[in-house]
Formats: sequence, C-alpha cells, structure tokens
Amino acid sequence: MPLRGRVPPLRPGRPAGRSRPCLRQDEEPAGDGRHVNRSPRGDLRSAGKPVFACQNRVPPRRTMGEQMEVPGLRGRVAVITAAGQNIGRVVALAFARAGAHIVITGGSDLAKIEAVADEARSLGVEAMASICDGTDETAMNALIERAIAELGGVDIAVSCVGIRPHQPIAEITLQDWQKVMKTNLGSAFILTQAVLPHMRRRKYGRLLYMAGTDALFPLANRAHVVAAKHGMHGLAKAVALECGPDGVTANSIAPGWLDTDRNAAWYPDLAATYEHVRATVPLRTLGTAEDVANACLYLASDMGKFVTGHLLHVNGGEFMV
Repeated sequence: MPLRGRVPPLRPGRPAGRSRPCLRQDEEPAGDGRHVNRSPRGDLRSAGKPVFACQNRVPPRRTMGEQMEVPGLRGRVAVITAAGQNIGRVVALAFARAGAHIVITGGSDLAKIEAVADEARSLGVEAMASICDGTDETAMNALIERAIAELGGVDIAVSCVGIRPHQPIAEITLQDWQKVMKTNLGSAFILTQAVLPHMRRRKYGRLLYMAGTDALFPLANRAHVVAAKHGMHGLAKAVALECGPDGVTANSIAPGWLDTDRNAAWYPDLAATYEHVRATVPLRTLGTAEDVANACLYLASDMGKFVTGHLLHVNGGEFMV
C-alpha cells in the first residue's frame, strides 16, 4: 500500500515468538461443536492429527505445505472471496493448513480457484470452489446456502474483493465512484448479509474485512478507494457492536506494503520503490501475504475470540509515519 504520496509515481493508467504448544502425536484437539463428520461425502472432517511430536518442547520449522494447529480452527468452515490469487489465495490455504474446510470464490478464472481448492484438498480438508461475483447478492446467497448444505455451516467469512484504480479526484466520474463502492464496500456488505443470519442462529461467527491502510489516512489520486476502505472498517465496527451479543466478532485488517507479483505491473521502477519503502517503514522491510494470512488466523481462532471491532495493522508500522 502506498505511503501517503511519498512513493515514486505510478505508471500512467495504473492503480497506485513464542513456540506453539506441543501435542502428542496421538492427541486430538478437543471437540467444541465444530463441524465434524457432517459431510455426505465422507469423514474428512475428522481427519488430521498434530503434525509434530514433543521433541525438547520445540516444534520444527513448518513449510507452506504443512498442516498446523491453530486453536479453534480445525473443522471450521471458512468462506474466502477473491481467493484465486494474491492475498485471498494465501489466506485460503492458511485456513486449510489449520484444518478448516474452505469455500473460495473468484470473479472469472475457474482454473485458478480450482487449483487453490485442489491444493487445499491435498491437506486433508474439503474445499468448494465457485465463480461468484461478490457484488451479486443472489449469487452470494446461493453460494452460502450451498456451503451450509454441503459442509454443515459457515463459521468464518473473509472479504478480500477489491479494486484500486488510480485517478485524480477531479477525473473521477460518478460511474467510477459507484463501481469502486459497489466492488469494495458493496461486496463486503453482501457477504456479511449472506452469512450473518446463520452465524447469529448458531451464536458463533467470525467476519474479517481486508481494509488496508486506505482505511487509515487519505491517499492522493484514490479518493474513491479511501472512502470505500474507511467504509469497510465502519461496517466491521457496526457488525461488532450489533452482533456481539450473538457471538459474532467482526474485525478489519490493514495490510501495508507487501512483496507480491502485481507490484511489478504497478510500479515501473520497482527497485527504487522498494528501496523507498524500506527506508520509510519502521520495520525497514516489506511484508508478505503470509503475514496477512497469519493475522486472519489469529482473529478467526480462539486466540482472537475477545477481539472485535478492531483494525489490525499488518504494515510494519506504516500507519505511524
């Protein structure tokens, strides 16, 4: 995410620890009402054991393809929108590695989201992939109903849909404005409306919104994006307040500068841009999509069960500068 206008200009027309607790190799996580053995297609929900045994109380380093134990996530069902690539893809696979079954959507490329679903299935969880326009209320409602019918429910919803056009405010048309609002904020609202009735009935739910640093401060040439992202965090706070008594939490995440493939298309002199970022961000480095995924796991798990209405910074301290 840009640093308040101090980044080299965009190409014209482009958008701007502690160790985990050890479990015995034969020890299963405690049951707490999560979705277990409810699929008509088998008993995958009960599959999967802790991936390490106690050896001097220090677990081995994990790779991206390994399973991991995150309190309260094994057997849950998580819906992640825009999961075919970038942050959405990494978030979806992180939930799968934590033992959650996933429902993922993409806008047009079925092959991409099917590839993500196949990778998730290889980890021993169930995965449902679907082309679904996040701004289509009817399509989203149908997808959630299907997920409830086939997977037994929906516990977690992560809204990753978003566009970031780069336009001076004087050049933004009403049509441009409405497109950004519909895509970024409208899709978050539609996903929320689709899952909330089910979550409130079950007295459990986790809603996450990918707001970004645009939800913190204004950025030049991105008025519509800034307004929409502020709205996403406002939505999270409203849901947190209204639905807290029903066991539903709602939080936003503010990723900062991440080292992703799409940066090369946005910044013509990528090396100079990265050098500037490293000199400015307090941690002097860029983040990764895995950093954002870890934040999602925390907020959706039992570790974050008492956190709601919060905007979690995953930006190396960028929000302070």
